[in-house]
Amino acid sequence: MQALGYRQVMEYLRGERSLAETVELVKTRTRQFAKRQTTWFRRQMKLNWIDVRTEKTAELVAIIEDLVAKTGFSPV
Repeated sequence: MQALGYRQVMEYLRGERSLAETVELVKTRTRQFAKRQTTWFRRQMKLNWIDVRTEKTAELVAIIEDLVAKTGFSPV
């Protein structure tokens, strides 16, 4: 019952709210959860966000390689 949307769908199936209300509530709760995650990530570590929608694959690889080189991070 803790998964996103599960409780709201069960409430809908029990007739406690309409489908439209359920959909809106699930959307709202999902946005709230995503915001909490973003806040948590910001507090945990210094992140370098990369907008993958605006870059080409080769450019993304170059950006990531540059960041890895700067931080000395080795995934192996």
